[in-house]
Amino acid sequence: MSNVNIRLATPTDAEALVQLITEHAKFEKEEYNPKGKLEKIRACLAADPPPYTCLVVETADGVEGYCTYMSQFDSWYGESHMSVDALFLRESLRGASIGKALMERVKKEAKQLGYSSVRLMTPSDNTDAIKFYEKLGGQPASKLWFWFQL
Repeated sequence: MSNVNIRLATPTDAEALVQLITEHAKFEKEEYNPKGKLEKIRACLAADPPPYTCLVVETADGVEGYCTYMSQFDSWYGESHMSVDALFLRESLRGASIGKALMERVKKEAKQLGYSSVRLMTPSDNTDAIKFYEKLGGQPASKLWFWFQL
């Protein structure tokens, strides 16, 4: 992991992020159309403040992974939490504790903000991710996500 740099994404990373998101969607067997996404991601990364935080994993080969997260409020519990939107590493980087380092950065920021939890979702058939999050101390929730396309 010595030749890996984890840093905040900048607008110049937008093209690499669209490519990684495309690979992430394919990996999770989800539909994804990258059309128009480059401009949207670039605009989000240039916003002040940005609507989310994006960490990128950079190697000598370029940006090879990413993690996006944001603060959210849960009215049920009456408190804010950190919500991880996505975490993806190209296969060559998996198993090298980079995902753990990304999650540690997210948890550290959540603690600094006084949050008591970090939450995320992963497909129920992604057994490797489930094992990874459980190994980090994550506990599965029983709720399903529903999408209403508008």
